[in-house]
Amino acid sequence: MKENYCTFFFEGTWTECCRIHDIAYETQVDKKQADIDLFNCVREADPTAVTWIVAALMFAGVSLFGSRFYRKK
Repeated sequence: MKENYCTFFFEGTWTECCRIHDIAYETQVDKKQADIDLFNCVREADPTAVTWIVAALMFAGVSLFGSRFYRKK
């Protein structure tokens, strides 16, 4: 079974970015920084206008709803 790292979003050229973001949440990297890093990674994964929109949507999603998944110790 294939992992779905981009929870609630479709996989694409940015799947590795989602995996890194998941690890950042699990290891307590600052949430805001992890979300910014996700945005930058996604937009750099395939620098097209569509990918910029995907990056912005993902950033909005994790900014608004990511705290449900962020592992607080």
